[in-house]
Amino acid sequence: MAFNEAQLCAIRHTDGPMLVLAGPGSGKTTVIVNRILHLVEKQGAGPGEILVITFTRAAAQEMQKRYEKERRNSREAPAAAPVFGTFHSVFFSILQTYLGFTPKNIIKTEEQQAVLRKILERPDIPAVYTEDLAGLLLAEISRAKNCGLSRSFVPGACDPGLFFRIYEAYGRMLLCMRLLDFDDMLLLCLTLFRKRPEILARERKRFRYILVDEFQDINQVQYDIVRLLAAPENNLFIVGDDDQSIYGFRGSKPGIMLRFPEDYPGCKRVLLDQNYRSGGEIIEAALRLIEHNRSRFPKELRPGRSLAARVSVQGFENEQAEYEALSALIRRYLGQGIPLSEMAVLYRTNGEAPPPRAFLRGQGFSELPVFSTFHGAKGLEFTVVFLIDANEGVTPHGKNKGREELEEERRMFYVAMTRARQFLHIFYTNSRYNRPQKQSRFVRELREERRGVHGRIKGFGSRR
Repeated sequence: MAFNEAQLCAIRHTDGPMLVLAGPGSGKTTVIVNRILHLVEKQGAGPGEILVITFTRAAAQEMQKRYEKERRNSREAPAAAPVFGTFHSVFFSILQTYLGFTPKNIIKTEEQQAVLRKILERPDIPAVYTEDLAGLLLAEISRAKNCGLSRSFVPGACDPGLFFRIYEAYGRMLLCMRLLDFDDMLLLCLTLFRKRPEILARERKRFRYILVDEFQDINQVQYDIVRLLAAPENNLFIVGDDDQSIYGFRGSKPGIMLRFPEDYPGCKRVLLDQNYRSGGEIIEAALRLIEHNRSRFPKELRPGRSLAARVSVQGFENEQAEYEALSALIRRYLGQGIPLSEMAVLYRTNGEAPPPRAFLRGQGFSELPVFSTFHGAKGLEFTVVFLIDANEGVTPHGKNKGREELEEERRMFYVAMTRARQFLHIFYTNSRYNRPQKQSRFVRELREERRGVHGRIKGFGSRR
């Protein structure tokens, strides 16, 4: 397999920390898999000494499958395999080994609701139980744990004083029942490593090389555990793209990735700057947008292959006109031989989905796949992508966003744009449900010139 210079630099890295900035479509999975093979075949690492962590079970399984395929094609790779897993599966296996926990100790959602009901029914808690409040509190409890239980945490569901009383009561009840929620797996593992140095030493010896995929999605507790586990050799190989950090509601912080070179001053850095997914016009438009964010690593991206591409921004009088144009374009692309499986309609939240979905089903397009939120489309790619309802209040979602929230909204739009290989259509409306609308600020930003780059994208503009 042929690799570009940046990919080779990452694959052949020896010891110590390395930060791999992997732009969209830059072949990061290929780099990780071949990095593992290089460690085993060229550096003499035992496969069992290698820990590969990602954020979803599907991603871990895909990574393992890719590794096993490459291993079968290699004469040198041994039959043993590294450990592939999510943060939760890896850390829970440690709790199983040393504390005797089993899957029966993991609390179910309905049990969490029952615990909160008991707490909120107490006379000293001035709150009335509802399923909506319970859902909000569980989300806030999760976010607080992922932030490392800092007292600076500001809840949105209720008064901070009341929240922490509920939080502490919830923790005590789970402890009495010997139950864990998913966030406790991380916190308990961190506590175990801090209080039992002999266990930490054993796990450090077990995993000499740690590779973390999608590092931009890491939260503070996960990072604290990984840092403990990697020390003192710090053979920590992290791969991610700060511009694709879109899970702030789960406690992930792109600032952790931005701070990595400070935490590891001698770390090597490489940018995978060739995008093998999208055509040049799409890459240029995506960079035009994301460069408005301040909290990011500056980077240039370029197409890794010659691919004709087009970006089109269109405004419509209302949502009905938008849906009719969407239907007409889908028919046109079908006529050009592009199947429905290669088209995606993306939107900011599930609240926008029912009307266009119903309209397209009425037009006979019920098989259109991945009708998806920006979040849900992450990691996927299509020949044609439609971003609908690019209006203020929809994307960016809501009003009065702070800078950090607004930058995450912009990153979501960037992620959605970079799902497209050849044709990207961005739609906005002048009215929705008979109410005046403004085009998204992201649409306006797409029309601005890039810093240091002269001229606009050919054919890029608004159509009516």
